Amino acid sequence: MPRIRARALGMASLLLTAALVLNLAGCAIAKSQADSRRNTALTKATENYQKLIRWGLFEEASRYVKTREGESVVPDLALFAPWSVTKYTMGEVRRGTDPYEVHIAASIEFYRKDTRLISNLRDEQLWWYDIVLESWFLGTSMPDFASAAQRPR
Repeated sequence: MPRIRARALGMASLLLTAALVLNLAGCAIAKSQADSRRNTALTKATENYQKLIRWGLFEEASRYVKTREGESVVPDLALFAPWSVTKYTMGEVRRGTDPYEVHIAASIEFYRKDTRLISNLRDEQLWWYDIVLESWFLGTSMPDFASAAQRPR
């Protein structure tokens, strides 16, 4: 009888271990799928924002700008009227320990329409992920072309 009990306990332990391993594997797959969806959403959001800025669609681009509390930040769109963007390059993407936050450095070449004087700026962006909306938002302001154009070359 003790032999049967020991065998039964060994079998129960084996089944419990197998169930735990399968559960952990399932969690890893679910986490991997969530990470993949989040990364795909980041790529789509940043590429769309890049295109909107590049083509001067600043009002549409401003829809990506939100505070962590979810409040939209509407910039003074008149500040963008004198400027045209000639080149927008996504640069370094830095991820910290928070999987819901990404820092991106973009390089933007632009000019003032009335002077045709070309300038450059490095746009340091903080993107954050809204878990409920499953969307990425820009937590920093849109490019400040006027300030960048006044900097000495």
